[in-house]
Amino acid sequence: MPMISILTDLHPRSDRVLDRSALIADELSSDLDIVHAINPDSDFAEATAKLEAPQFSDDDGNLRTALAIKNPIRMQWVGLRGAAPDSLVTYIADKRPDLIIVGTGREFTLSKLAIGSTVDRIVARASPAILIVKRRPTGAYRHCAVAFDGSPEASEALRMALRVAPTARLTIVLTHDDSRSSARSDAEIRIRSHVSSILAEFAERPAEFELAPSDEAIVDAMKQVVEKLNVDLAAFGRTHRKGLAKLVQGGNTYMLLSHLTCDTLIGRQPE
Repeated sequence: MPMISILTDLHPRSDRVLDRSALIADELSSDLDIVHAINPDSDFAEATAKLEAPQFSDDDGNLRTALAIKNPIRMQWVGLRGAAPDSLVTYIADKRPDLIIVGTGREFTLSKLAIGSTVDRIVARASPAILIVKRRPTGAYRHCAVAFDGSPEASEALRMALRVAPTARLTIVLTHDDSRSSARSDAEIRIRSHVSSILAEFAERPAEFELAPSDEAIVDAMKQVVEKLNVDLAAFGRTHRKGLAKLVQGGNTYMLLSHLTCDTLIGRQPE
């Protein structure tokens, strides 16, 4: 059974994170940890956490939700004492959840994503897969686009996308860095074969997918696919760089997180 951790700041927009988490946990038959970092120097933070924590669960310890889910979802409230993101990163390293789900707490645009903020520091320092919820969910994901180059990082992103969006239409975005037609054809054949082999790991998942080759840079190619095809989940792998260097301005991970308006999924760091 996969373990899912929700990191919440108790912002009013956190309800969309909880709703998406409930839909995914229901699909995967997973328990949920709802994790909140409490600043021990703030009486207001202490009081808010004490007030909000009981609202998440019913009398049986199941997630309180108005969504139509198939089965009750067991949940646990985890209050961490210490400043975020350090306490959250320590929790993640200790618990090693399969998936971390976070929200933005605000509109997630390039001008508002500051290096050093909680979300990007967690992305930079935590190795599990991370789902960043930006839109209010209305049901299961309908269309997933995955940036795929055949690397282990991209493969991990695809696998997690297939788990959290098992019924979604799948588009694989491939960017060409060689203009020769023979090289482009070889690359597309190789990527189709690689994606098909990963899809074969998911017996209940239809094997169909669409390949969207592009001559654009990966950030521009993903933006075009998301906007043109009304994608509601975009997935991509991590860079090879370590720590905050992964999120420097101009890096692909940073730019994809900043510019894509749909929910974004970052695959786990391969071992």
